[in-house]
Amino acid sequence: MRFAPSCLLVSMVFLVVACGGAEPPAEPTEQIGPVAVAPADLALRRCAGDRVEGPCLIVQAGGKALLFGAPEGAMGTLDAAGIASPDAVFLTTLGASSLEGLARVRNRSWAQGRATSLPVTGPDGFAEIAAHLDAVFEPADALAHLELGPPGGFDAAPISPIEVAPGRIARVFDTGDLIVEVGAALNGELSFLVLYDGFTLVIEPCGAPLREETAIEIDLRIGCDRSSLAYDWPFETDLHILNAPDA
Repeated sequence: MRFAPSCLLVSMVFLVVACGGAEPPAEPTEQIGPVAVAPADLALRRCAGDRVEGPCLIVQAGGKALLFGAPEGAMGTLDAAGIASPDAVFLTTLGASSLEGLARVRNRSWAQGRATSLPVTGPDGFAEIAAHLDAVFEPADALAHLELGPPGGFDAAPISPIEVAPGRIARVFDTGDLIVEVGAALNGELSFLVLYDGFTLVIEPCGAPLREETAIEIDLRIGCDRSSLAYDWPFETDLHILNAPDA
């Protein structure tokens, strides 16, 4: 399978190199319905709504759904997209704008049938936050387990934290065709490289350059406007990229 080619060269968090005259890989659409994305396609959904503040993006590819950023209101976008539970969550920072909605994503996805704990990648120090979050919800988890009997059982509710130390690069998600690598800047902010069937996506909301620099050819980069303290998120429209068979 192949995606429509594009001619943009940049770095993830490594090195940015642009080539002019590039055409976007696909025309954006305002909304993507819950069943419009085939397993082989790549779809990027903005987290829309009055309650969403801060960087937030849903990536669907290879039959998986990945949530980047978990601000308040993120679960509503997952619901609208027909996603009962993301396969993994990736936090860009430990700031409130990145994780205020994580508790809702954790609790709702478990109640809707998640059979395993939720893997969440975050900056250094996130494991402690995850432990406190699980401790806060432990009594409610036990009650929900008795009253609702979620399919995954009691042990499926907690978060599985993955920490990335400053200055490190790590592969944190890999299904064979869908890969996510993360780079942690020295200030702790995370940027992500998403690889899917020959398509390369960089998500770098507010990340600073890493110490290691390597030129990477990418198809799409989503960045951040650092001019405001709110970390303005410029991704304002859904993008659906069809995966066509090789000629």
